[in-house]
Amino acid sequence: MRLRYSGVCLKCATALSAGVEAWWDPQLKTVTCLPCANGEPRDPFAVPQISSSNPGASAQREYERRSTRREAEVRSDHPVLGGLILATTVEPNSTTAWSKGAQGERRLGARLDGLPNVVAMHDRRIPHSRANVDHLAVTASGVWVIDAKQYKGRIERRQTGFMGTDPSRLFVGGRDRSKLIDGVRRQVDAVRQVLGDSEVRISGALCFIGGEWPLLAQAFTVDGVAVHCPKSLCRTLGREGPVRRSARVDLAGLLNAKFRPAVRQAPEGAS
Repeated sequence: MRLRYSGVCLKCATALSAGVEAWWDPQLKTVTCLPCANGEPRDPFAVPQISSSNPGASAQREYERRSTRREAEVRSDHPVLGGLILATTVEPNSTTAWSKGAQGERRLGARLDGLPNVVAMHDRRIPHSRANVDHLAVTASGVWVIDAKQYKGRIERRQTGFMGTDPSRLFVGGRDRSKLIDGVRRQVDAVRQVLGDSEVRISGALCFIGGEWPLLAQAFTVDGVAVHCPKSLCRTLGREGPVRRSARVDLAGLLNAKFRPAVRQAPEGAS
């Protein structure tokens, strides 16, 4: 049967995501993965079954919600001219920003999915929270928590304070955007709570899709969070590291079970 809820295989302890096929014992209320049920040995290097989730799904849903609400309000306030007003005016930036953000997440997600030896998960809900993580990547160097942003303007690190004695800050288009760093750090903390005492390195990254980088500029770090463009991020994720393949499989399975897709996917064949 297809599992309605995530679980763990009774025999091999593999994390099983909701929607995958497995054997269910209604009396013992246990699940068994198909390989174990069929007597097949578990491949410790097999890629885990990752729940389907679309990059940018949460941002796209928020854009559609705001756009639909605006249309309803305009038509309610102007029963006769509502359609004309909608056709001749543009949506506010606070609404279109969500659509642009979703586009950026989809572009980055496609690149992450194409990386060899990297298990990528997209748009995942943080446990016990309404917040989400744009991308999780399990790599040879550890687990990466990635926040994608599609901003315009020059991306740079600046030293602040008298003689540059204060901590460095992130600026985009001349505006201080250091709060973005704080957001990534909170996401990293959420992943660290799930992994507990694991010695695997957990890194946070901001990836700007678009934007302007200084000539010959390289990725930099602000308050422990790496700031990348897509090219430099993918190059970093593909580097060799101490995490063996079998350990990456287990990590991906655990994160997939704990960080569920933020937007529920429609069943295959559904219209």
